[in-house]
Amino acid sequence: MKFYEVQQYFTEVNYQFHPDPFYVNAAWWNSLPEEYRTIISECATAMGEYNDQLIDENSEAAKQAIVDAGCEVYEPTDDEIKAFQEAVQGVYDQCVAEGICTAEELAKMQDIVANAK
Repeated sequence: MKFYEVQQYFTEVNYQFHPDPFYVNAAWWNSLPEEYRTIISECATAMGEYNDQLIDENSEAAKQAIVDAGCEVYEPTDDEIKAFQEAVQGVYDQCVAEGICTAEELAKMQDIVANAK
């Protein structure tokens, strides 16, 4: 996105997660023979793993492009990341209070993220 053209300092906080889900029409999916659904599921899983690999590789390349452009990239300490996480806890509480998700759903999402790579 060429942010390095307009800013010199970056902080690497990894606060976003952008999965690339595989969507299909449920009626079409359910019309397929089980064998086809199995094959497609296996291929979609393999594609997802490869996609994750490409994201990792491209993230490092993008970071290097920022550094090569003369920018500074700050990597917070574990304590700083923990403070950041604690500071945004209110957002999670608000999501539950407003019914955007349940506490159980939130806990499941947080568990998935915590255990990702």
